[in-house]
Amino acid sequence: MCNYSSTISFWNNIFHNKVNKVPQKIENIIMQNDIEAAIKFLTTDSKVILDYGCGSGTMLLKCAIHSNIEKCIGIDISNEAILLSSKAATYNHLKHKFSLKCDDLSYLSTLNENSIDGCILSNILDNVTINDCDKIMNYINKITKPNGKILIKLNPYLNDKKLNEYGLTLLNDNLYIEKEGIYLRNLDTSEWTSLIENYFSIVNFKEIYFDEFNQFNRLFLLFNKK
Repeated sequence: MCNYSSTISFWNNIFHNKVNKVPQKIENIIMQNDIEAAIKFLTTDSKVILDYGCGSGTMLLKCAIHSNIEKCIGIDISNEAILLSSKAATYNHLKHKFSLKCDDLSYLSTLNENSIDGCILSNILDNVTINDCDKIMNYINKITKPNGKILIKLNPYLNDKKLNEYGLTLLNDNLYIEKEGIYLRNLDTSEWTSLIENYFSIVNFKEIYFDEFNQFNRLFLLFNKK
């Protein structure tokens, strides 16, 4: 995980400030409407859900409340995120459904082929290196069942003005690094579509708006291709 030391430090600092707070009851957590609909898509007829880059575990919690979901696997490179996810799962009496691990993409190689019904990749693929992005999609393709469901959420595409405004530094091939040391792969939607379609079939695409951040994200709902 040496390439992500700055990323780990950044997220550890973010989540550390939340670990000692009392978690929210899952029924009181209101998510963006399109994300709620995406979780319904992901969990329908599924039993095992994987969230790579699970963060605080909120999306996994929203999956776990569905009675048909038997196991939620959360992986994150931030140990503070995993602590927060574990605490939230326990507080909401859902810990028995959770398997949480502080690890990187190498952990995906330990999972059995066709063992996952649905996968979440939320603001992950565009925050890793180009090589790791390809590895993640390849692993997800292998471990997810044929026609299994995948949710991919991406940051907005930034024009040159925004890239300069945010102080991003170009590394190579549209891969930038933020001043905090976090990667951003700045591809437009057509470029992401071409990459994604190498592994998955697109069911739906939508740009979704988040009031709290005053920005759009890009949401792909997918079926796995074998």
